[in-house]
Amino acid sequence: MRSWHAVCHYVRQKVCRLCGLCNLVIALAFAGLAPSLLSQPVADLFDVSLEQLEQIIVTAQKREQSLQEVPIAIATINGEKIADSAISDLQALSAYLPGVTINQAVIDNNLFIRGIGSGVNLGFERSVGTYVDGVYIGRGQLARTPFLDVQRVEVLKGPQGILFGKNTIAGALNITTASPTDEFEGFVEGYVDPRYGEEQINAVVSGPLSSTLAGRLAVSYRQLEGYFEHLLTDEDVVEREDRLVRGKLRWQPTEALTATLKFERAEFEDEERAQIIRYAGPGSDFGFLVTEDKPVSGSRPGAFQFNDTESDTIALTFEYALGDHTLTAISAYLDYTADIFDDVLTTPYFEVPGDDALFTLATDERFDQLSQEVRIASPEARNISYLAGIYVQRTDLEVIRTIVWPFGGLFGRRSQQDGDSGSLFGQLTWRATERLRFNLGTRYTRESKDFDREQVDLSSLPSSVSGTIDRFRIDRDESKLTWALSTQYDFSDNAMGYVNVSTGFKSGGFDESVTRGLAPGERPEDLFEFEEETVRSIEIGGKLKFADGAAELNVAVFRSEYDDLQTSAFDGIAGFVVANAASSITQGVEADLRWRALPRLFVTGAVTYLDAYFDDFDNGPCSQWHAANTLSCTGNRRDLSDESLVFAPDLSATLGIEYSLALAGGLEAWANLDVIYTDEFFTVSDLDPFTRQDSYTRIDLRLALGPLTGTWEVALVGKNLTDETVSGWLNDLTLSTTPGRQNTYSALLEPPRTVALQGRVRF
Repeated sequence: MRSWHAVCHYVRQKVCRLCGLCNLVIALAFAGLAPSLLSQPVADLFDVSLEQLEQIIVTAQKREQSLQEVPIAIATINGEKIADSAISDLQALSAYLPGVTINQAVIDNNLFIRGIGSGVNLGFERSVGTYVDGVYIGRGQLARTPFLDVQRVEVLKGPQGILFGKNTIAGALNITTASPTDEFEGFVEGYVDPRYGEEQINAVVSGPLSSTLAGRLAVSYRQLEGYFEHLLTDEDVVEREDRLVRGKLRWQPTEALTATLKFERAEFEDEERAQIIRYAGPGSDFGFLVTEDKPVSGSRPGAFQFNDTESDTIALTFEYALGDHTLTAISAYLDYTADIFDDVLTTPYFEVPGDDALFTLATDERFDQLSQEVRIASPEARNISYLAGIYVQRTDLEVIRTIVWPFGGLFGRRSQQDGDSGSLFGQLTWRATERLRFNLGTRYTRESKDFDREQVDLSSLPSSVSGTIDRFRIDRDESKLTWALSTQYDFSDNAMGYVNVSTGFKSGGFDESVTRGLAPGERPEDLFEFEEETVRSIEIGGKLKFADGAAELNVAVFRSEYDDLQTSAFDGIAGFVVANAASSITQGVEADLRWRALPRLFVTGAVTYLDAYFDDFDNGPCSQWHAANTLSCTGNRRDLSDESLVFAPDLSATLGIEYSLALAGGLEAWANLDVIYTDEFFTVSDLDPFTRQDSYTRIDLRLALGPLTGTWEVALVGKNLTDETVSGWLNDLTLSTTPGRQNTYSALLEPPRTVALQGRVRF
C-alpha cells in the first residue's frame, strides 16, 4: 500500500514544479487558509482595476448556490463555452476536464472520474451518475446523446451518494438545459467542416406564450461523413447523423407555483467505426498494417457495422412555495432503443479454410425508466437549514443478442433485468457561528433486481462455450445507509475552507456478457452475479477570491478507498472477465483557476495529479502479453495489487486563454486558445502494456468576429491542431488466441485535426 506521505512527496516534486500549488495545498490541509494569503503583497500582484468575475451558480446541493460556497470539488463549463467550442456531446466535453474521461468503447461507453468508472458491461450501472434537469440518466448508451441548448454542466467529483443517490460512487454529471425566457429571443447557429463533411445546425426560439405561460423550442441536426477512410474501399468512416428536438413549457399561475414540462427526442446513428489494428509482436499476420493511417472497419469490403439509438424523455417539475419552504417534485419517464451490429473480427484478413469466417454480433437493447423525486427545502439563511426527500425508480432492461460464430453456428441470447429502487435522504446544515458551518447528510436506499436469461442453439460452438439450452432466473435484494459530513469555515469574505468525509455505494448486479452456459451442478449466482462496491472518502479543499473578485482559485486534496470495485476486462476471445477487486485507492490533488488578468484577457486553468491503483486484487485478469512474456499468470488470472487503475493518468491539465479586441465600425474580435495535456494511461484493466495510451498535448483555437451588439458572429474553429493520435479504447483483437491474430490489438481513434467555419445569428 502506498503511503500518503510518499504521495505528497511525489506531488511536491512533479506537480508543484509545474504550478506551484504544493505549499498552498499543505497549508490548506494542515493549517487552514491563513488570512495572510490575502495580504497586501499578494494583492499587489493583481494591482489592476478590473471588473469582478461573474458569479457561477450551481445546483450541486439541490439549491441554487454560488460555486464558491459549496464544499465540493466541482468543475463547470457554461453553455456559451459548449456552443463556441462546438462541443457536441459528453465525450467531446471531457477533453476540457482534467481527471475526467468519457469515451466510446465497442459495445458501451466509458465514464470515469478520478480513475473510477464502470467499464464495459451492459450489466453494470454507471459509477458516474448523469443527471439532466434533475432526472437520473443511468445507462452508458445515453452518454452519446448530443448536446443542445445547454445552460451549464457541473462535474461533481468524488462520491455524491446523499443528494444524488446510489450510483454516484465516482461523481456526478449535473447538466442543466436552458429554460423558457420572459422575453422573446432566439438564435440560429451553424458549423461546417468541408474536409470531413461535418455539418451541424442548431435553432432555438424562446419567449412568453401568455401572461402565465412561456415556452422554448430547440432543434439540432448534425451529419458527419467521416474522419478516416477504410483501408481497402477508401470509403469514409465514421458516418454519423444526429437529430434532436427539445420542447419546454413553463407555467406560473401564481408567484408560489411554477410547473415545467419537458419533452425531448434524440436520434443518433453511426455507421462503421474508426477502428485500426495495432501489431505488437511475432505471431501476428497483421504487422504490415502498422504503417497504414487508414483504419480497418468491417470484416470485408462492403461489410458494415452500425449503432442506431433513439431515446425519449418526458419530465414534469413542480416547484411550490410552502410559506418560506420550497417543495419540489420531479416526475420523469425515459426510454431508449439501441440497435447495434458489430462485425466482431474487425479486419478483412482473417480467414478460416473453407469458410467465409463470419463473426457478427447483433445487439438489440431496450430500456425504460420511471422515476419520482419529492423533496422539501427550508430557507438557507437560518442557523439550522435542511433539505429532505424521497426517491423511487423502476427500470426495465432487455438485451437480445444474435451471434454468428466463425467456426460455424448461430445462437441467440436474451436477458431481462428489472429493478426497483427507493430511498429516503436528507441534509442538515448548522451555522454554529457566522463563519462556521456543519453539514450532515444521510441516505437510506433499498433495491431489488430480477435477472431472466435464456441462451439457445449452442450445439455447434467450440467446447469453450458448451451447452445447448440455458434458462434460469435469479434475483437479489440489498439495502444501504450512506452518510456524509462536511465542515466549512469562512476565513474571510474571500476565502473558504472545508473538510468533507463521505461514503457511497454502487449496487451489485448480473453479468450480461457471459457467453458460456452453466456447467453441471453450477449455480447461476456463481457465474453471473457480482457484488456491490462501496467507498469511504475524504476531501480537504478551499475556495479563494483575489484582486477584488477578479480572480478565483479552488484547490482540493482527496483520498477515496473502494471495496469490491467492479471491473470488466476482455478475455481475448469473445467475452469479458467480470470480478470484484478486493480494494482500490484513488488519491491526489486538484486545482482550478479563473482570472480576469486584463480587462480583455481572461485566463482559466485546471490541473489534476492522480494516484489511482488496485490496493488488493489478487484475481485480476491476465493479458495476452503477460501470459506470453511473464510467469505472473495462473490460468487467466494475475495479481494486480498495487497496479494502476484504467483511465487514470498521473497528470492532466488544461489552460484556456480568451482575448477580445475592439475594432473600428463597432466590431469586436475574439481569440480562444485551449491547451490540453494528458499523461499516459491504460485503457483495459488487464494492464496489457500495448493497451496504454501515450501522453499527448492537444491545442484548440477559435477566432471569432462580430458586432458589439452581439447580433451575429462568425468564427474559425480548429480542434486538435497538434493532430494527436488518441485511442480512448484499445483492446485485444477478438479471438486473439487464434493463430494469425496473436499479439494484435484493435483501437478506436478519436478525431484528428479539424478546422471548421462557425456562424451564429441572434434575434
